[in-house]
Parts: sequence; C-alpha cells; structure tokens
Amino acid sequence: EDTANKYLEDVNEIFPNANEGMIPEFDVAIMGMGPDGHTASLFPGHPLLQSQKIIDFIVDSPKPPSHRITFTFPVFNKAKHVMVVTTGDKQEAISKALQGQVPIGMIENQRGVTTWYVDETIAACVPGDMKKSFQLHQKM
Repeated sequence: EDTANKYLEDVNEIFPNANEGMIPEFDVAIMGMGPDGHTASLFPGHPLLQSQKIIDFIVDSPKPPSHRITFTFPVFNKAKHVMVVTTGDKQEAISKALQGQVPIGMIENQRGVTTWYVDETIAACVPGDMKKSFQLHQKM
C-alpha cells in the first residue's frame, strides 16, 4: 500500500489533479494480455477489478510476484488510445476478451480508440466482423 501511495505521488507530479481524484488522461496506454486474459495486474475474478482508485495494490496475485501495484480501469478507460499487443496461443483468452469476460476485454475506452496488434495465431481466432471494429493489425 505504501508503494502504491508513493507511485500516486509520482503520478501527481505529472498530473497535478490526480491527488484530488481526477483521473489522469494518458495519450496512449500500451497493454499486453496474459494467457488468462489479464492485463496490467488486473486478473480475472479478482476484487481489484472493481477498484475506482487511480493506482491500487494487490497482495495475492495469482501470478508471481504476489505483491504488485497497478493502474486500474478508470485510468485505462480515459486513455486517448489503448494499444493491445499480444501473441501466441491464447485462443480462449481472446475469445473471452472479445466478449468482455476477462480484464483486457473490460477496458471501455471512453475517449478514443482501441487497437489490437496481434500475430496470425490470434488473428485467426477473431470473427471477421470483429476484426474491423477492433482494428486488428497483423504486423508481427
């Protein structure tokens, strides 16, 4: 918790209103997706998914290390552009993400666009009509 508070102080130096509850507005949030659909330190089914803090902490991460700090959905939702970069054998996770059932798919970009950069393995899992709306790019 102390580390999360220190990180918030650092963020507040760049975004002075963050300490007053104002959500920082990043131009770009570059995200990855784990095999379970997690992103940042936001894991499927974890109570941290409900956090409305700018930065929060987790002490029981299902993936090492157990103690982590992370930005939360309110921050990612306000980014002008969310870029998701992911590769590999993650067919189940991408399917759930496209249905909003795992954390990476729960980002609701309110200010801009979300672009997915994927390899052929993941692109093959995405229905044709979704490829256009998610602006999938096969560049890897």
